[in-house]
Amino acid sequence: STRHAGISGSASAVIERRGGREFGKESEGTVLITPIYAGALGVIFMVLSVRAILLRRASKVALGDGDQPALRRAVRAHANFAEYVPFALILLFFLEVQAIADSTIHLLCAALLIGRVLHAYGVSQPTEDYRFRVAGMILTLVAIGGAVMRLLMRAPHQLFG
Repeated sequence: STRHAGISGSASAVIERRGGREFGKESEGTVLITPIYAGALGVIFMVLSVRAILLRRASKVALGDGDQPALRRAVRAHANFAEYVPFALILLFFLEVQAIADSTIHLLCAALLIGRVLHAYGVSQPTEDYRFRVAGMILTLVAIGGAVMRLLMRAPHQLFG
């Protein structure tokens, strides 16, 4: 088995493919894709967090939703984001370190990002247009399902060579 900087197998392929860079070290021309999308998703998470906090303060509700519809929607938009995004990013990063084509990583990450924006927008509206929520969940599940399928398709190769 090929070893590079103490990393074997598919992670080594990423290092070689991405200019011989070791994880955690900067190198010109070497860019991991998933962290860029993770940063954008982090901004959205912060916006959803602040929105829920501000509505809690305005409603004087420390826990739960105080039977306030706007607060309930803000809390659910924030919680749903927190429920899906971390797991999706882990799966997408696993794909990336297995040297999957950059275009595939961009496609799945973009589906996640767009899906989460659409879903948060749809859930946050006082009069909900379910099309945004449904489209957001479809894109989110496309990202997660696509990552899962690719990871499982590569598993036999990784396990048995």
